[in-house]
Amino acid sequence: MTRSVTLVANGDLRESANVKCWPAQEEMEKALAGALARFGAGVARAHPFKPELGHGFIATQREGIEVFAGIDPDAPLIVAEAVW
Repeated sequence: MTRSVTLVANGDLRESANVKCWPAQEEMEKALAGALARFGAGVARAHPFKPELGHGFIATQREGIEVFAGIDPDAPLIVAEAVW
């Protein structure tokens, strides 16, 4: 059985920065998923990629509150940032 690690990625209030930085974040998340897989763990993002915005960052305080309210408090959690 694979254990799942919850992943969150905080962004910026500037949508242009989130869009510009998304490719680096996405690359890091793929590498992180590969590293965790070697230890038998999967990654479950706590918030989705937003195609209409072009990134998968938490972009506002309100969004962050909603994301964290939905995370299982007993789940392992990683906050991973490749940018900023």
